[in-house]
Amino acid sequence: MTFRTHFAGTELEFKYTLDPTPDIWAASMELLKSLRDGKLKGCRPEYREEFQIHHTENHLFDVTGPEKEIGYASFIPTVSAGHVLKRKWFAEDAFARREELFSNIAITSDGFEEYLRKELGLQVRAMPPFRRVRYDVQCESMSTGHVYGIFFDRCSLLAAPEVVLSQCELEYRRSRSVLIQDEKEILSEMKRIDHWLRSHLAARGWAKKHTFYSKRSFLRDTVADRPDLALGHYREPLPRKTVSYVVIARWAVHGAGYVELDCSGRAVGDCEAADPAVEAAAAGRRDAGHA
Repeated sequence: MTFRTHFAGTELEFKYTLDPTPDIWAASMELLKSLRDGKLKGCRPEYREEFQIHHTENHLFDVTGPEKEIGYASFIPTVSAGHVLKRKWFAEDAFARREELFSNIAITSDGFEEYLRKELGLQVRAMPPFRRVRYDVQCESMSTGHVYGIFFDRCSLLAAPEVVLSQCELEYRRSRSVLIQDEKEILSEMKRIDHWLRSHLAARGWAKKHTFYSKRSFLRDTVADRPDLALGHYREPLPRKTVSYVVIARWAVHGAGYVELDCSGRAVGDCEAADPAVEAAAAGRRDAGHA
């Protein structure tokens, strides 16, 4: 299957801050069912990639300089040794932000700040590390082949799990095409999907309008309200077997729940779960082939 990514190196994203915070597992399953039932005209869940789970630990640094580097840098432990470094460049929260991932960063948690300062020449401020659980619903347009991700996520601070940011995000992912397509068409279609998503969320009392509120802004606001959290008093990182940047598992409908699949789409043993995030984390299973 051939895919092309437009807007390469740029993340396009609408965000909805969910208040009150819903059960994001139930919310993602309800939205996935709505797509399957054709509630969003002209769109269906992406074939074989309709749903993914991510469970990650994030060590985020606010990049305050040099001016052209302002944004954030976040270290994310991987299943194997090392970390992924996620960089985003932006002065203010916005719809479009430059983004780049760097893999296989061989570093331990006590060397994050030194790496950013000495190796990359950045001026940084450490922010409270957090755990992120994210359920991804992939939505594909039947007329254009563009794929959009609708993500429900929950971020909680390691030092203060009661401090939570829960959001629903709509992001352009890729296009099922060998041709370069009109980028204006993508933006127009994304706005149409956003309008539907806004109605979906508002009908459930979770959010009424989109925003661009970033994780960086959330952490800045949190530290302003709770200065003690800026001191870095947090627990030890999660065991590596329960932390991954890549997709933890792929799941297919099986009876009333889901059954875990391997990379080829075959069921893995007899593992079945109503909430695979909990089961997969406990079992330590990983599907590194579907990031």
